[in-house]
Amino acid sequence: PHLFSRDHCAERLRCGSALHQRAGAQRKRCRVARIRLTMIGILLVSHEPLGTALLNCTRHIFGRLPVQLAALDVIPDEDPQAALHAARELLARINDGSGVIVLTDVFGATPSRIATQLAERDRVVVVAGVNLPLLIKALGNRRGPVDELVAMLIDSGQRAIRLVDATDLEGGAATREAGDGAR
Repeated sequence: PHLFSRDHCAERLRCGSALHQRAGAQRKRCRVARIRLTMIGILLVSHEPLGTALLNCTRHIFGRLPVQLAALDVIPDEDPQAALHAARELLARINDGSGVIVLTDVFGATPSRIATQLAERDRVVVVAGVNLPLLIKALGNRRGPVDELVAMLIDSGQRAIRLVDATDLEGGAATREAGDGAR
């Protein structure tokens, strides 16, 4: 009696009815394959309170906290092994199998050394020198391969640092270029 027997949306609707849920064979036929979208995770490992501040900035920019993004603020005199353990737990939470980029602030400092211990070839890549434009760029381009995103981030992070003078601020040029650096 169904008019659209080949319509998968109609099939799902019919499968949701109480009548069809009782029929075991019908339920098996109505299962719809779920497409799983993967996304590169991003972990910030930095001196306290930089990572949390960057998370709050992304919340401000996007209106919500982006998924698969976490921060570990390393506090002064913290046991590096305890911080490493916490970083590994965060890494496991945000990695869906697509890989993770770990962004750290100062190369060679304690947070950077902790982040370096997380690195795994082609799966977990560490980039030092995190800034907000670099983070925004990373959040907007997480659907491709990790190595391509890393190359893009290094290039855009370097371009985001520039001298600004009064002529840059005339006519909204600074706003347009800031947006370009984050894309």
